[in-house]
Amino acid sequence: NTYDTFRSLVTDSYHDAEPDAKMAKAEELQAAGDFKGARKLYGDLADNKYNPVLLAEKARFLEAECLRAEGKQFDAVSYYNRMLNDHPTGAYRERGCAAMYEIAYGWLRESTLAG
Repeated sequence: NTYDTFRSLVTDSYHDAEPDAKMAKAEELQAAGDFKGARKLYGDLADNKYNPVLLAEKARFLEAECLRAEGKQFDAVSYYNRMLNDHPTGAYRERGCAAMYEIAYGWLRESTLAG
């Protein structure tokens, strides 16, 4: 724990020996409804520049999905947008855009179309 704390003060990137195991653990936590725990693992995976690009993109997308599941729509949009900025032609681009559209349309429906 001390090592992780110190490492995070110095850099977010390091050679992770088990990124796939961390991804599996995060997906397990997400499936169990522990969105906060999953989000932390996804964030670590997405921020680590040494991880494979597709894994990092997927982690950022799933981090946004966890925020959305927690009802933190504004934060979710921010993380979808971050994913799109970091991976503009990535595999999760369409899904990220669709999620942002659904959230924005929900806001529009609540504020403008409801009246």
